[in-house]
Amino acid sequence: MWKIQYIICFFILFTSSRLNALLEDPWSSLSEKQKASLQEGKEVLVTEKIQESSWPYFHVYCLIKATPLQAAAIFWDVEKAPEYIPHCLRALLHARPSLNVLEVNYELEIPIFPNEFSRVRNTLHAFPHEGAYEISWEILSSRYSKSGRGSFLVLPHERGTLLCYSNFINPGSLIAPLLRAQAEKKVQETVSVLLHHIEEEVQENSDELPMQEKKLQEALGK
Repeated sequence: MWKIQYIICFFILFTSSRLNALLEDPWSSLSEKQKASLQEGKEVLVTEKIQESSWPYFHVYCLIKATPLQAAAIFWDVEKAPEYIPHCLRALLHARPSLNVLEVNYELEIPIFPNEFSRVRNTLHAFPHEGAYEISWEILSSRYSKSGRGSFLVLPHERGTLLCYSNFINPGSLIAPLLRAQAEKKVQETVSVLLHHIEEEVQENSDELPMQEKKLQEALGK
């Protein structure tokens, strides 16, 4: 059970993309109650049933005190992941098929069981008219997961940036249906960690942020 729980924690950040629907009007897709929760600084979790899986898509919405560019630039800097992702030991660039595509090797510490090793492909997109950025990912190989994919989408909002974080993994375990509650909790916990990391770097005016923004622009061919 420890194995599955820690894999959940890891793949939440690196594993789903319903980009087209979100870009149409993600804010209006939420209920008034959900919008009120976001305005209060809370996160909103929405689940989407997947027919062939015991686990759903997890979609987490939150408002970030940063610009879409800042948030995307920090998240795109994947090799910094071990600095703030719990139990992530390494994130090493394996290949760069194109400017906006990174293939990254990750190592995750798992108590009792052998460490998890995976390779994930991250793809960056920009949508100038919406002022939005999306980083989608898919698992290319994994010791413990059958498959996984997801997206990190940030769009302008009157109170900063609306983050739409989508995640789906297909864990390779017969007991996975019993761990859905833990999975939901890990999704929310991990997005909270990511939110805190982004806002902290922006608020502290980190020296790394200008370089991260430059890397993002270069990945977009600018």
